[in-house]
Amino acid sequence: MYNAVQRKPESEGGLEFAACQFGSVKPDGTVVVNRTRVPHMTKQTYHSLDYNDQPCADEPDFVGAAHSHPDFDGRYTCNPSDVDVRTFEKKKRWHIMTLVCNDSTQHNGVLLKTYFRKDLPGLLKQYALEDSIQ
Repeated sequence: MYNAVQRKPESEGGLEFAACQFGSVKPDGTVVVNRTRVPHMTKQTYHSLDYNDQPCADEPDFVGAAHSHPDFDGRYTCNPSDVDVRTFEKKKRWHIMTLVCNDSTQHNGVLLKTYFRKDLPGLLKQYALEDSIQ
């Protein structure tokens, strides 16, 4: 995971990647992730990713997905893009969406930022996508 988010050109492996997250959701809304699995990715670039999460989402303990935002000359941050927000909105089985980012202030250089389903209305509003709230 660490190498995937480091500043590397696409030719050296600086590509977005994804991971399915599995665990449980407690009655108070707390999400516990106790395992991850990398799904089959059909397309990876430094700024986009295509993969099928359905095999993961079909498992009873699926709770969400993570993906990386490689940092290339400060162009990408650990904030969700509008595409990320729309994907989270569409994926009704996702309780969480986690971003994995390069962050030199962290002891291992990696920052994990998790968004919860309850955060979705605010994210949609922030990205002026609130017309799609259902």
